[in-house]
Amino acid sequence: MSSECPKRILNGPCGGGSEGYCEVDGRVCPWVKLFKSSKGHLPKAFTEIILDRGFKIRNYKPQKRTPLSSLMSKIANGKLVLTYEVETGKGKDINSILTLVKELKEYFDAFNFTDNPIGVIECDPLPIAYTVMRELNVDVIPQITCKDRNRAALTSYILSVIALGIRNIIVTTGDWPHLGGSRYVKPVFDLDSVRLVYLVRLVSDLGVDFSGRRLNTKGKIVHVGVAVNPHFKPLELELLKLKKKIKAGAEFAQTQPVYSYEQGERFIKALKEYKINIPIILTLTPINTEMVRLLEEKLKIPLPSTYKSVLRKCTSWEDTLNYNLEYFTKLVSELTSLDISGFHIITFGNIVLAREIAKHVKG
Repeated sequence: MSSECPKRILNGPCGGGSEGYCEVDGRVCPWVKLFKSSKGHLPKAFTEIILDRGFKIRNYKPQKRTPLSSLMSKIANGKLVLTYEVETGKGKDINSILTLVKELKEYFDAFNFTDNPIGVIECDPLPIAYTVMRELNVDVIPQITCKDRNRAALTSYILSVIALGIRNIIVTTGDWPHLGGSRYVKPVFDLDSVRLVYLVRLVSDLGVDFSGRRLNTKGKIVHVGVAVNPHFKPLELELLKLKKKIKAGAEFAQTQPVYSYEQGERFIKALKEYKINIPIILTLTPINTEMVRLLEEKLKIPLPSTYKSVLRKCTSWEDTLNYNLEYFTKLVSELTSLDISGFHIITFGNIVLAREIAKHVKG
């Protein structure tokens, strides 16, 4: 299967494709093809963690751990948490990032730091996240993807997270780098998200790397989160992969953006049907008219027709801001009735929008 997939994924389709087609070259996704041809008799590639020969320890079964980070403690205690996504920037001054987080720290429980989203080259999230954690005493969640690093570099990243005292991390397979315009960047994809989750747990729980080499990290907990796409079609494939991520040791999940109660309800209902029990943090991403095409065509995220039509009628920045405030404060009121653990807010640095949505969630 890995030979047919451009990303060499061993554990199910990436979240980038949709309607059964690959985000890289438009071919029919080999995972979707295999799924449709299985006729109800799923191969173990859909249900069991598939490790390559580079993993010496192959039968570890990660168990639930006592929460160590503030974020995970709040989730364990049933508190509705709020996380905020911080773009690390193309060389922006660290003081501007510190100012942003300082303005929002009283409203949010943790801050995510992006790792070259959709292939757009930005600052490495780890030193930025550490600086923010140290200066402002907030919980941070650096992201890490498989697209730019091999397993040795990924292990180094995990070791650095632990050494710096960071207690949360989000891992993803990652988008194809060319989506962000980096046509001459060579994609890596030595691992996929399931194997990366498993690697984090080997390093954190057992104190070993993928080859079984001993490390000084045994019992030094870093909580590992994953991404999940509620819009993937067929959704069953995404849910099967999420189950594998949980089996590999994932402890919470953040979704791709949702834009209606119906989208959120459908996804949470599907999780229950598949007996998937993991803290779910729904992502909310207010946008402007110029971003509609990006979300629908490149990221394959469906937008409600009413939301799009009103956005198009907004003639100024203030109109767009006010409409998004109205739309998303109403939406969070509806979504909080679902069995979720919180919201992940992306406003691309708009402090007013982030603060007002957060204040509404907090009541």
